[in-house]
Amino acid sequence: MGAPDKAREDRLRRMARRHGLKLEKCRRRNRSAPDYGTYRLAARGDGGGEAGDGRSPYGLSLDDVQAALARRESRTRSAVTGRALTARKRFIEDHLALPDGTWVRWSEATAEQLAEREAWRRRRFGAAVRQEA
Repeated sequence: MGAPDKAREDRLRRMARRHGLKLEKCRRRNRSAPDYGTYRLAARGDGGGEAGDGRSPYGLSLDDVQAALARRESRTRSAVTGRALTARKRFIEDHLALPDGTWVRWSEATAEQLAEREAWRRRRFGAAVRQEA
């Protein structure tokens, strides 16, 4: 194994660790064995493989391992981003932005604050401002 492969293997081991997995390399020394030089992703503390070719717990190349971890990372990242955007959208829908930069819940806004915001919107966007429901 060359230096680039070892560096890539180490990087994939770190990625797997971030996902609670462990990258294991097959320990067979017989070059003619079908799983010689292959890998598996196993849950940490568990002896079983998570992904493989079905014949043995091993069977993944470094490319396969990288693809599996990238899919996991993509799902994780999009789930986190989606939750953050949903929370931000919910906050904006539930709150009223005042001209001084503060936020007030719609249910707690006073008539004076609503009038102040409406006057600010008319100054900023002109007379043709859509009324909020």
